[in-house]
Amino acid sequence: MNKKVTAIVLASVLASPLMMAKISMASGGGNSLEFEKGFCITGGGIAGSPGVAASGGKSKCAATDTKGEAEVEYSQKTNTLGVTKTKLSAEVELNVPAGGTVPASADFDITPIVPPLVPGGLPTFLSPITCLFVNPPTTKQVFDKATGLTLISTKVEFNGSLSIPPSLTGDTLICSGDVSTPPLLKGSLVDVFVPADALPPVASGKLKND
Repeated sequence: MNKKVTAIVLASVLASPLMMAKISMASGGGNSLEFEKGFCITGGGIAGSPGVAASGGKSKCAATDTKGEAEVEYSQKTNTLGVTKTKLSAEVELNVPAGGTVPASADFDITPIVPPLVPGGLPTFLSPITCLFVNPPTTKQVFDKATGLTLISTKVEFNGSLSIPPSLTGDTLICSGDVSTPPLLKGSLVDVFVPADALPPVASGKLKND
């Protein structure tokens, strides 16, 4: 094989998705996924109701609705020493109108997906993994600008993360299963519940490439 043909073959191999993935992992890259969705909770209460999608993926809510947004991020990376680190983080933000219920808890389910064993086959979904925010939410009351006396809404934020191996600062998410082995893949299902375990979910979707 002459040098020109060898160079073309080598370039094709290096450009293949599998080889690019291996190069990415070796250089500190890896799997990076995210889920983000806006939602409405009708009447400022707790029962979940899907919002009407607006521009930018946001949700249009009625004035009496609680408006929210949920975000889940997942990454698994292997460094040049062969050490694999997994991180799962999540955030749920709410804007609860005056008179609405401020939830004290929130959680979310991740249903891992296993690719089909043969081309064209159907994927397999494993048992859902439930992740609960350890810390209570942070809250901030918003009053009218004119007098500063009338409560308009309460901003609520749940925030947490889980690292494998554990981080030095400690985890602020508790999950019922292992999110590192097997690693979560694109297409894994996400369901968010406010308050924790309340049905139906306020937001549902899939993990996508970051």
